[in-house]
Amino acid sequence: MKKKVGIVAGVVLGLISLSTGAFLYPTGNVIQGMYLGERDVSQANKEELADIIEAEAAKGPTHMKVKWQDGKETTVALKDIGVKPNVDKTIESLMTYGYEPSMEEYITNRWHALMAPVSKAIVYDVNVPALEALLQTYSKEIGYTGHDAYLTVENGQVVLHPEVPGKRLDIAKTVASLQEKLAKGEVSGFELVIDNQAKPKITAETLKGINTVLGTYSTTFNSGDVSRTHNIQIATDKINNVVIMPHQNFSFNDIVGERTAEAGYDDAPVFMDGKLVPGIGGGICQVSSTLFNSALLAGMDIVERTPHFAPVAYMAAGRDATVAYGYLDFIFKNPYDHPIYVLAHTSGDTLTISILGFAADEPQAVSITVGNEQTIPNKVETRIDPSVTKETTTEGHAGLSVDTTVHITYKDGRTKTDSFNSTYDPVTTYVVKPAKETAKDGKDGAKESDKKETPTNNDKTESAKSE
Repeated sequence: MKKKVGIVAGVVLGLISLSTGAFLYPTGNVIQGMYLGERDVSQANKEELADIIEAEAAKGPTHMKVKWQDGKETTVALKDIGVKPNVDKTIESLMTYGYEPSMEEYITNRWHALMAPVSKAIVYDVNVPALEALLQTYSKEIGYTGHDAYLTVENGQVVLHPEVPGKRLDIAKTVASLQEKLAKGEVSGFELVIDNQAKPKITAETLKGINTVLGTYSTTFNSGDVSRTHNIQIATDKINNVVIMPHQNFSFNDIVGERTAEAGYDDAPVFMDGKLVPGIGGGICQVSSTLFNSALLAGMDIVERTPHFAPVAYMAAGRDATVAYGYLDFIFKNPYDHPIYVLAHTSGDTLTISILGFAADEPQAVSITVGNEQTIPNKVETRIDPSVTKETTTEGHAGLSVDTTVHITYKDGRTKTDSFNSTYDPVTTYVVKPAKETAKDGKDGAKESDKKETPTNNDKTESAKSE
C-alpha cells in the first residue's frame, strides 16, 4: 500500500513539474529518460532512431571472441558471419517502453524512466547459414568419436579396454546461444557449446569381472567369394561386443536385424526349398551356426534352433543353426548369475566367435557327440512330358536324422546334459520321359514304375529362405 501511495505521489509531482503534459499523454516518440546504451534518445521519433542506431553500431566492435571449452580463444569478424544491427527490433524495444496497455505499468515505467534513466541495447541479428558454416569447420577440429568399453583376448588372457566418451560441437545450441546474446546487444563474444552427453552404452563397470573364455568356436569360409564374405563380416560385426545380462535371451535376428540391400547386405546364394538360389544375405547362417557351437561350449541354454534343410559344407551335421529373418531365429539364454560377452571377428578365411564370462561360470569339461544317424530315403517321381524328346533326371538325395548331445561338467561338480535332433529333409528325384517311350509299356501308356508316387507325411514344404 505504501508503495502504491509513493508511486501516485510521484506521479502527481511529475505532472506538476511537467508543464507540457508529455509525461501523461503519448506523443508517439520515445519517452523521456530513455537511452540507447549511453546515448540519450528521449523524444526521438522512428526516423531519428534509425540514424542513431546505425551510428552507434558503427562505433561498436568489428570482431568477436570465440571461446572454446579447453580455454582456447579465436576471433571472427562480425561481417564474416553476418552480425549486424536489427534496426526495427531495436526501435520497437525503445518505443514500446512506457506505452504499455496496462495503465499501472504505463505510469510506473514512465515514472521510473524520469527518476532513473532506462537504457536499452542494440538488437543484433546473425546470418545463421554463415555462422553454421564457420561452426562446421570448428566441429572437425573439436569432435571425435568415442567408443564403448570392450574386451579382447590377448595371449590367452581377457583384456578390458575402458570406454571413451565421444565429443562433438552442438551447432544448434551454439547458434541459439549466440542469438540470445545478440538480442541483448552482446557482441563481444560467445562460447562453443560442446556435447559431452554422448555417453557409451557399455562401460568398464558393466564388463568388470568378465575375465574368462567360456567357449569358443571357429569355422572357415571362402574369402574369395566377395559377396558372401561381405555378409559374414556385417553379421559378425553386429554380434561383436554384445553383452547379455544374467538370465537374459540373445536373439540373433533381433541383434543382426533384417537382411536387406538397404542394410548393406549383398546378393549371395541362400537355401530355399532345399536348394541354393540367388538371394540377399547369403552366408549369415555360417555366423549363426558358429555362434551356436560357441553357445554349446559355454553352457548356454538353447531356446530356439533349427537345422538347415540339408547339411552344410562348413559344419558337421547336427551342429548347424539356420536363420531366416521373421521366420527362423537362433535364440539362447544366459543361464548364469553374471553377464556374458560375445566376441566375434574374422581373420583371413576364418570366423571365430567366443563367449566370455566370469571364471566361476567356466565349464570344466564339455563333450559334444553326434549319433543315432538314420538315413531317410528319398522318393522318385516320374512324369510324362510330350514336349521332350529324351529322358532327363533331376537327382535328389536322401535325408538324414541325427541326435546331438552336449554334456557339461562344472568345477563345483554340477552336470548338465542337453540333446538336439536335426532332421535334414530328403529331396525327391524327378524323372521326365517323352511320351513315345511309354506307348509299348501297357494299356495306360506308362509302366507301373513310371507312375507318380503319392507324397507321404515325410515330405515337407518349406518356402522360407535360409541364409
